[in-house]
Amino acid sequence: MLGLTDPNNPTGRTLDEGALETLVDSAKSGATIYINETYREFAFPGSPSTYFGQASNVVTSNTMTKFFGLGRFRVGWILADKRRTRQLLYAKWAVSGHDSSYSLWISAHVLRKRPRFVARARQIYSQNVKLVRRFLEETEGVSAELGAAPFCLVRYKGRPDSVAFAREVLDKTGVLIAPGDFFGAPGAFRLCFTTEEGTLKRGLAALSEFFNKRSS
Repeated sequence: MLGLTDPNNPTGRTLDEGALETLVDSAKSGATIYINETYREFAFPGSPSTYFGQASNVVTSNTMTKFFGLGRFRVGWILADKRRTRQLLYAKWAVSGHDSSYSLWISAHVLRKRPRFVARARQIYSQNVKLVRRFLEETEGVSAELGAAPFCLVRYKGRPDSVAFAREVLDKTGVLIAPGDFFGAPGAFRLCFTTEEGTLKRGLAALSEFFNKRSS
């Protein structure tokens, strides 16, 4: 099995055009290509889109947790061919109970009102990404490439142990960052900017002050 997330977590980058075709061609016979599309809506594709159907061995999953903000409902879906769907269903029955009818009902209504949630997410993202760009421009010793998702991998100079570094940042600024070591990326941290604008401004200001003092 080949597994990936698109957009990628923690970088927010998306697959290059033709990348899936290359993966399909290079995969061993009978291999499954699994693509987690949890953050795909943040690319704002217009109408809903998926990699499912581009090849018979491609399996995709998505969720109401991130883009639609229904984290407590624990509702998602998997798209696969009939054989794999049956196997996945049997596996689900072995490890979990019945889905909440109420959660499924709410989620169905949200999907029917998708344009409203797209507009909300676009507004939050467009406001917050400007703040992050300014933070990266005005802060010494950090760099990042912004992708399609509302988070990015920020690299910083010195002290590659990002877990210890994240604790230091939290102690001195009160800002919680996700250590890059959690994602196999030492000397970096994941910066998530889905919070409301005022909170993000205060958090980025505290981080910027911390890094600028550190570099002086």
